[in-house]
Amino acid sequence: MRDIARGSTIRVLSTRYGGAQRDLYEAQFVDHVGSVVRVYVPARSPMYGHDNCLFEPAEVSAIEIYFTDRSYNIIHRAERKTCNNYWYINVAKPAKFDGTTLSWVDLGVDASSPVDGPLDLYNEDKLELNTDQKSYLCDPVDRVLKPRDEILRLGRLGKFPVDHERQIEKLRELERL
Repeated sequence: MRDIARGSTIRVLSTRYGGAQRDLYEAQFVDHVGSVVRVYVPARSPMYGHDNCLFEPAEVSAIEIYFTDRSYNIIHRAERKTCNNYWYINVAKPAKFDGTTLSWVDLGVDASSPVDGPLDLYNEDKLELNTDQKSYLCDPVDRVLKPRDEILRLGRLGKFPVDHERQIEKLRELERL
């Protein structure tokens, strides 16, 4: 892969497990170190959903962290109208990055937390339903449960990538550029 300049525009494409587009948007490349790819999404960035329908623009700026070797990604937001100092984790297949497009597959279980707030898991109850209806194999189910446990552990400890204060410092640096 060629060297990518910090601030370069890349596409972020997520799909659902069955292949349908979940969302698509542009982000600014921050860095790619080892298995970690970080991008910055400015506030008011247009976001497109299923069938490329335009969603509401991004509410606030975010720094997003993707892994090519872990089954989740994390979005850090500094502000949010409904929940301040908020991070959100998608349990997903490991991301793929080719230098122009960062793609990932959503496995449907999510976690979020305001800083100093409770950690909430979402859609975990749908995992069994998805297993039956979508013919998931054991491997994808394991891919959901193992990262869920890792997320819960790292979230309680406040360690990377759930080190929200450090990531928000990085986001503020990017906003000043």
